[in-house]
Amino acid sequence: MSAMLTGASLAAIAERGVRVLANYLPARGSRSADYERIFELEQKLGSRPEYAAVSRYTHCLARCVSSVAEDGA
Repeated sequence: MSAMLTGASLAAIAERGVRVLANYLPARGSRSADYERIFELEQKLGSRPEYAAVSRYTHCLARCVSSVAEDGA
């Protein structure tokens, strides 16, 4: 993804994993009483690079490289 962003003149400012746990749980887990606990854990793990690396999706926020240079000046 880094190469794609660089090729598009973008710089990542935030990344997180999405569905770190969800794909490994039984389908009924998403409808159970434990949903809030699972969701909280999903959020925590998605922000850690070692867990985000095994997530189903990656959510990335990026900005134009020129904007990064202008903000730093």
